[in-house]
Amino acid sequence: MARPSGGTMIYRLNISVSNEELLNVCADFSSWLSLVMLSNDISVTKLSDDIGASTASISTWRNGVNFPMKTKTLTSICEYFNVPFDKLVDKYFKGRSVKIGPNSQIFQRL
Repeated sequence: MARPSGGTMIYRLNISVSNEELLNVCADFSSWLSLVMLSNDISVTKLSDDIGASTASISTWRNGVNFPMKTKTLTSICEYFNVPFDKLVDKYFKGRSVKIGPNSQIFQRL
Protein backbone atom coordinates (compact mmCIF):
# COMPACT_ATOMS: atom_id res chain seq x y z
CA MET A 1 0.00 0.00 0.00
CA ALA A 2 1.36 3.40 -0.97
CA ARG A 3 0.44 6.92 -0.04
CA PRO A 4 0.89 9.44 -2.87
CA SER A 5 1.65 13.06 -2.13
CA GLY A 6 -2.06 13.97 -2.08
CA GLY A 7 -2.64 11.76 0.96
CA THR A 8 -4.94 9.29 -0.81
CA MET A 9 -4.29 5.63 -0.03
CA ILE A 10 -3.81 3.29 -2.99
CA TYR A 11 -4.57 -0.39 -2.56
CA ARG A 12 -3.59 -3.15 -4.93
CA LEU A 13 -5.72 -6.28 -4.95
CA ASN A 14 -4.07 -9.55 -5.82
CA ILE A 15 -6.91 -11.62 -7.21
CA SER A 16 -6.24 -14.57 -9.46
CA VAL A 17 -8.79 -14.66 -12.28
CA SER A 18 -8.15 -16.24 -15.66
CA ASN A 19 -8.38 -14.19 -18.84
CA GLU A 20 -11.26 -16.41 -19.92
CA GLU A 21 -13.11 -15.82 -16.64
CA LEU A 22 -12.81 -12.08 -17.24
CA LEU A 23 -15.06 -12.57 -20.28
CA ASN A 24 -17.89 -13.24 -17.83
CA VAL A 25 -17.50 -9.96 -15.93
CA CYS A 26 -16.77 -7.45 -18.69
CA ALA A 27 -19.71 -6.02 -20.60
CA ASP A 28 -17.75 -5.07 -23.71
CA PHE A 29 -14.54 -5.85 -25.56
CA SER A 30 -12.82 -2.60 -24.59
CA SER A 31 -13.36 -3.28 -20.88
CA TRP A 32 -12.17 -6.88 -21.24
CA LEU A 33 -9.05 -5.90 -23.19
CA SER A 34 -8.14 -3.15 -20.73
CA LEU A 35 -8.67 -5.42 -17.74
CA VAL A 36 -6.82 -8.40 -19.21
CA MET A 37 -3.89 -6.18 -20.17
CA LEU A 38 -3.80 -4.69 -16.68
CA SER A 39 -4.06 -8.04 -14.92
CA ASN A 40 -1.26 -9.47 -17.08
CA ASP A 41 0.87 -6.31 -16.82
CA ILE A 42 0.91 -5.88 -20.61
CA SER A 43 1.47 -2.40 -22.06
CA VAL A 44 -0.04 -1.18 -25.31
CA THR A 45 3.46 -1.15 -26.81
CA LYS A 46 4.19 -4.74 -25.75
CA LEU A 47 0.87 -6.03 -27.08
CA SER A 48 1.45 -4.13 -30.31
CA ASP A 49 4.90 -5.68 -30.75
CA ASP A 50 3.68 -9.17 -29.86
CA ILE A 51 0.55 -9.38 -32.03
CA GLY A 52 1.56 -7.03 -34.86
CA ALA A 53 -1.19 -4.44 -34.41
CA SER A 54 -0.45 -0.74 -34.19
CA THR A 55 -0.44 1.00 -30.82
CA ALA A 56 -3.05 3.41 -32.22
CA SER A 57 -5.38 0.51 -33.08
CA ILE A 58 -4.99 -1.06 -29.65
CA SER A 59 -5.70 2.29 -28.00
CA THR A 60 -8.93 2.70 -30.00
CA TRP A 61 -10.00 -0.84 -29.01
CA ARG A 62 -9.32 -0.10 -25.34
CA ASN A 63 -11.23 3.19 -25.53
CA GLY A 64 -14.22 1.58 -27.26
CA VAL A 65 -13.81 3.76 -30.35
CA ASN A 66 -13.25 0.78 -32.64
CA PHE A 67 -12.74 -2.96 -32.44
CA PRO A 68 -10.47 -5.46 -34.23
CA MET A 69 -12.10 -6.32 -37.56
CA LYS A 70 -9.75 -8.98 -38.92
CA THR A 71 -9.99 -12.63 -37.97
CA LYS A 72 -6.20 -12.80 -37.93
CA THR A 73 -6.05 -10.02 -35.33
CA LEU A 74 -8.78 -11.57 -33.18
CA THR A 75 -7.05 -14.94 -33.41
CA SER A 76 -3.76 -13.35 -32.33
CA ILE A 77 -5.46 -11.69 -29.35
CA CYS A 78 -7.10 -14.98 -28.32
CA GLU A 79 -3.86 -16.94 -28.62
CA TYR A 80 -1.90 -14.25 -26.79
CA PHE A 81 -4.27 -14.18 -23.83
CA ASN A 82 -5.16 -17.89 -24.01
CA VAL A 83 -8.88 -17.30 -24.55
CA PRO A 84 -11.03 -19.50 -26.84
CA PHE A 85 -11.76 -17.69 -30.10
CA ASP A 86 -15.42 -18.79 -30.15
CA LYS A 87 -16.06 -17.51 -26.64
CA LEU A 88 -14.56 -14.10 -27.36
CA VAL A 89 -16.47 -13.74 -30.64
CA ASP A 90 -19.75 -14.96 -29.14
CA LYS A 91 -19.44 -12.59 -26.20
CA TYR A 92 -18.37 -9.38 -27.92
CA PHE A 93 -18.78 -9.64 -31.68
CA LYS A 94 -22.23 -11.16 -32.28
CA GLY A 95 -23.88 -9.42 -35.18
CA ARG A 96 -20.73 -7.61 -36.28
CA SER A 97 -18.77 -8.18 -39.45
CA VAL A 98 -15.14 -9.25 -39.25
CA LYS A 99 -12.91 -9.37 -42.32
CA ILE A 100 -11.22 -12.64 -43.23
CA GLY A 101 -9.77 -11.48 -46.52
CA PRO A 102 -9.39 -8.35 -48.63
CA ASN A 103 -13.09 -8.23 -49.59
CA SER A 104 -14.83 -10.95 -47.60
CA GLN A 105 -16.46 -10.97 -44.18
CA ILE A 106 -17.67 -13.49 -41.63
CA PHE A 107 -19.60 -13.46 -38.36
CA GLN A 108 -22.63 -11.75 -39.84
CA ARG A 109 -24.44 -15.01 -39.02
CA LEU A 110 -23.83 -14.48 -35.28
